[in-house]
Amino acid sequence: MANVEFDLVVGVDIAGEVYGEEFISLYEIDIQSRVDKSSLGTIKLQLIDVGKVPSSGENFFYSLDNLTRELGEFATLFSDTGVLLKKVENAGTKVWRSQELLSSGMYAIIEEIDIKDAQKRGMGIGSAAIRRLFEIPKFQMIDFIFVAPGLLTVYEDNPAGGLFAGYSPMEREGRQVRLNRVVRFYHKLGFRRLGNSKFLCLSRAPDHRSRSVAIQDDAEEKEPPPPQTEEEHMRYMLLTGLPYRPPVNP
Repeated sequence: MANVEFDLVVGVDIAGEVYGEEFISLYEIDIQSRVDKSSLGTIKLQLIDVGKVPSSGENFFYSLDNLTRELGEFATLFSDTGVLLKKVENAGTKVWRSQELLSSGMYAIIEEIDIKDAQKRGMGIGSAAIRRLFEIPKFQMIDFIFVAPGLLTVYEDNPAGGLFAGYSPMEREGRQVRLNRVVRFYHKLGFRRLGNSKFLCLSRAPDHRSRSVAIQDDAEEKEPPPPQTEEEHMRYMLLTGLPYRPPVNP
């Protein structure tokens, strides 16, 4: 693995023009080479100020779901006031506590990381950059970072049969292999699953209880339970665009 020296250059908060909301910030962090100042890649980091999320008319879920589907999925793990749900806290490895996650009043979420030069991928640049996020003065108040590992669409091919045809079984298998690789990338950095959700979390503290969970012992992602209450049905429909239908047994 080559030793590539770089600096992390934090851009201005662009959330206003992207989202138009005061409770969320969005920073594009440039991974800048120390040799020639060229951009090796970028990290997009979202910061949610829980105290600024509207408490009347809209709650935590609806406020975030109005912005992106992924933020809506993140919000389903929390109460109307942004506190981690007990059922999430008590699921999986049970290493996350609602009080500590909200101790700073902020939730930090990696929206994406992109090492632009294909020849520089696999050299440890992305790993080193994420480790150094906690060192950036602007983010000194952050003790935890969340991420929902995913594939960057810019590098993914459309379904061979066309967008409306969907991916073939072979294509889905290939995508799953690549997604598993992304999850391993975050696991090696110390991220561990939040309950049984798609989201992983990294603690700043090297002695946090999550750091004692071996990669192979981390919780598995599981499908969320079917909606029970009217509120849960409404959230399901907002996230998926469809009303919930129980699976039909063959």
